[in-house]
Amino acid sequence: MNELPNPPRFDGDPNSPKAAKFLKHWWKVFTDFLEMCEHVATAQDQGAPNRLQVLVEYVSAEVYEIIDDCTTYDEAISRLKRAYIKSPNSSFATGWRPGNRSQRNACERLCKHYSF
Repeated sequence: MNELPNPPRFDGDPNSPKAAKFLKHWWKVFTDFLEMCEHVATAQDQGAPNRLQVLVEYVSAEVYEIIDDCTTYDEAISRLKRAYIKSPNSSFATGWRPGNRSQRNACERLCKHYSF
C-alpha cells in the first residue's frame, strides 16, 4: 500500500498579515490527511487515531504553545483559529466617517472642491 502524504509542519506567525491564509491552507491539507488516516485505520480494523495527538505532531513548538493546555482536538482547533484568523478592524472595513461637525464640514468642502 502507498504511504500517506504527510502534511507540512505548521509554523506560521500569528502576527503575520498572511497568518489566516497560511492557516486555512494548512488546515485543509491537514484535515484531508486526517481523513485518509482514519480511512486506512478503518480498513485495517484499527482504532481511529487520536486527533489531538496527530495535531501536536504537525505543529511547531511555537504553535504548540498556543494549544499546549487543550484537552480536546476541537478546543485546540478553536484556539488556533482565534489566534490566526483575526476579524477585520471595523473602522477600516466600513470606511472612515467624520466624527464631529467640523470634520463633516471639512469633508463636505473637500468633496465640493474635488467634485466627489
